Amino acid sequence: MSAVYAQHTEDTEHEPVYFIITSTTNKNISEGISRSSLKRDEVYENDEPIFFTYRSKSKNVRVSFLHVDYNLYQIGKEREIYWNDSMEIRTEPATFIDNNPVIDMEQLFDALTKEEIWEYSEGLQNKRVYIIDRNPEFGEANNETVRLIQVILTSNNRPQRSVIIVNE
Repeated sequence: MSAVYAQHTEDTEHEPVYFIITSTTNKNISEGISRSSLKRDEVYENDEPIFFTYRSKSKNVRVSFLHVDYNLYQIGKEREIYWNDSMEIRTEPATFIDNNPVIDMEQLFDALTKEEIWEYSEGLQNKRVYIIDRNPEFGEANNETVRLIQVILTSNNRPQRSVIIVNE
């Protein structure tokens, strides 16, 4: 049920957000978006996870996203399947960019303060987020097609607020 649920186009509870980026494979960048693959867990994942990280050293901000193709059968044997456990990668005509509200992530984040970036990114937690990567190294965006990679927000570097519980 959840595998279909996460990809259902009429899912109004988890609205889609489309970002376009130009990533680099350099993990040590100080400004921009890096892309890397992580080692696959052969039991729980069908393919290598893809990790995207927006960094701005000048603003002291970091936001990370992850795409994972989970083995839902294996996960389902151990726990309930959640709506965001099923992340798709799909190919659309290049006109998708013109016909849908696609946001340039770097342009958006460059215009925001670090606090606004944290707020905005945290607001993506219950949305279906897709990334279109223009990096020619991956061949995912050309004149004919674009590849949409569904991701989830994994973290940002916003300091956590401490909570003090006082028993009286």
